[in-house]
Parts: sequence; C-alpha cells; structure tokens
Amino acid sequence: MEKEYFGISISRCVNNSRPLVESIKPHQLCHFFCSNALEKGFTVAEVANIAGHSNIHTTLRYTNPSHTKMIEKVNSL
Repeated sequence: MEKEYFGISISRCVNNSRPLVESIKPHQLCHFFCSNALEKGFTVAEVANIAGHSNIHTTLRYTNPSHTKMIEKVNSL
C-alpha cells in the first residue's frame, strides 16, 4: 500500500465522519492503528508495510503499548 494512499484513506474516513470526530487527526489514527495491530499479533515489519513506513523505527514511534497488557505479560513470567 502506498503511503500517500494510506494517508488519503484515513483523511477520507475522518472527513466523512466529521460531525462525530471533529478533533481526531489522521496522525492520531496512525498511532491507534499501529498500537492495535501490534497488540493483535502483527509484526512490526507488517505494520510498517501497511502504514507505508520505509523504516520500522518510524512505526515504533507510532506505537503506544498498553500498560495493562505489559503488566499481564510481566506477571505471566
């Protein structure tokens, strides 16, 4: 997926739902997508590819690990 297409698709979703999501920006949706995709088991490389990032370090900047999930994983050790 081309990076520009991904951004355009997100912008269209936001614009089509404008009354409900006035304050949501495409950048925030990218954070949401990257974090949730990783939690669902996608690899960083897969998420980077879908998001159109040429470098996985860019993708990692968009991730916000769930504090609860991290505690669960630590407790399972």
